[in-house]
Amino acid sequence: MKPKVFHVITKLELGGAQKVTLMTLERLSRDRYDVSLITNPDGLLVDWANRIPNLTRYWMPSLIREVRPLQDLRTLVALWKLFRRERPAVVHTHSSKAGILGRWAAWLAGVPNIFHTAHGFGFNDFQRPLVRNIYIWLEKITSRVATGTVELTSLGVKGTVEFVERAPNQSSVIINAPGLGVMQRTFDGRRAWLQDPVQGIIRFTGLGLEMMKEGAVFNKPVKLKELFPSAVLIGKEKLGGKDVYVLRLGFERWYFDAESGLLLRKGNMYYDDYREVDGVKLPFKLRDEVLPSAGIIYQLTEIKHNVKIDEAKFMTYPSCFSMP
Repeated sequence: MKPKVFHVITKLELGGAQKVTLMTLERLSRDRYDVSLITNPDGLLVDWANRIPNLTRYWMPSLIREVRPLQDLRTLVALWKLFRRERPAVVHTHSSKAGILGRWAAWLAGVPNIFHTAHGFGFNDFQRPLVRNIYIWLEKITSRVATGTVELTSLGVKGTVEFVERAPNQSSVIINAPGLGVMQRTFDGRRAWLQDPVQGIIRFTGLGLEMMKEGAVFNKPVKLKELFPSAVLIGKEKLGGKDVYVLRLGFERWYFDAESGLLLRKGNMYYDDYREVDGVKLPFKLRDEVLPSAGIIYQLTEIKHNVKIDEAKFMTYPSCFSMP
């Protein structure tokens, strides 16, 4: 009977620790080991885990990043019961929460070999103090709700818009246009769709789904190095009379102001009217040039951070003429 090796990681978000864990699981010899993974069922890299052959997966929804004493205790007991039943020879943990609960559960279950990998620290003394403090502050922001007006230029229609974002990767754009109804574009952490009164619900798959996943990552400026390890600097250009650096990041070209470093354009989306909100500069005017003759202009009036978000904002709604 082959020895069992369990890898435990809190969540398969898009990051270096997750990628290293999955690559390790891919490369462990199945001739020598019986390999298992324990993780939360949500995350951008869940599909990668599902594609790994000869891997036993244990999805544990209670294993989360946030500190929840009662839920964490239940997770600890669940891990202990699993290790007692399966009798692994090795438990290897990754990330903070999984490292704490996984190692305690393994020790209590009598697992003979327990390992933990610290994959690095996002904030360190080698960074400039201002940059480090900004990054730390951004990591404390876990949700964002922005409201304002919207204009569909090709139709001459105006209405209201609400941008709803929550870490790690949930996002909804909800437009209410009088005479047209409610339109919603959402990525709920696993699925993506567009819903409007004319077309109904359109589900995204393949490349469309991957683009929605990438676009929904919260506080993306903090994670650019992890998200786009193959970033390419195309060069320096002019945009609206300003010098900009152009980079290829993922599916799109990004244009950064050469003087301020602010993002001015990403693909067909233009960003303007930057204002400071809770110490972070954010654009209050967005222009989506869908086609040369058809665009969408968003003018935000308010942006709030760390607000409680109704789960309905990330669900399909029953009527295209009522707000979720």
